[in-house]
Amino acid sequence: MPFNAIEEREKARQPKNRREKKALAELNGINRIYPVCGYTDEGFVRTKALGFIDGFFEILKVRQYDLYKLDAAQYDALTSGQWNLNKLYAPPLKEVYLNFPEDNQEQQNYWKYKIEHTTDPNRLRVQNFELEKLRYIEKKHRMRNVYLCVFGKTEEELKSRLQDLERFKDHLGQEALSLSDKKRVLSSLNNQL
Repeated sequence: MPFNAIEEREKARQPKNRREKKALAELNGINRIYPVCGYTDEGFVRTKALGFIDGFFEILKVRQYDLYKLDAAQYDALTSGQWNLNKLYAPPLKEVYLNFPEDNQEQQNYWKYKIEHTTDPNRLRVQNFELEKLRYIEKKHRMRNVYLCVFGKTEEELKSRLQDLERFKDHLGQEALSLSDKKRVLSSLNNQL
C-alpha cells in the first residue's frame, strides 16, 4: 500500500486554537525541509527536491569485499569492474556507508532456547557465557554496510535505470532492501548521533 506524506498532511484536520496552529506550522516547516515524502507500491522511495520537484529513488545493498583476502587477479578484476561501472553508467548514483549495530538476535534466541531446555549446570554455565558474549557483541560491535541509491524523476525512469544496473550484478551483487530496512537506513541518515 503506497504512502504519501504530503497527501496525508493535507487531509489532516484544521487547527482549532493558537497552540495547534503553532505546532502545525512547525511541522510544516520540517516537512518542507525533509526530502522523503512516502513510498510507492513497488517500494520505491518518493522524494521531493526543494519542496516542489517530485522524484523517486531505490536503495540497494551492495556486496562487500575483504580486499586483504583477494589475490592480485581478483583485485584487478574488482577494480576494473568498478572502473567499468563508473565509465559506463552515466546516471547519478550515491554510495552510502553506514555503521549499524550487529544483528545477532537469532543466535541469541537459539541460546535462550538451549538454556531453557538444559538441566546440566556445566552446560548451563557455558550457554549463559555464550549468550552474554552475543549480547556484548550486539551492544558494542558495529558493522559497516554499503548501500547504493539510484535516482529517477519518474517510476519508469527509475525502473529502466535499475535494469541498466543489472549488467553489473556480478561485480556489485546488489539487492533491493525491504521497506523496513529502507526506513532503517533513512532514519540512520537523518538521525546521526
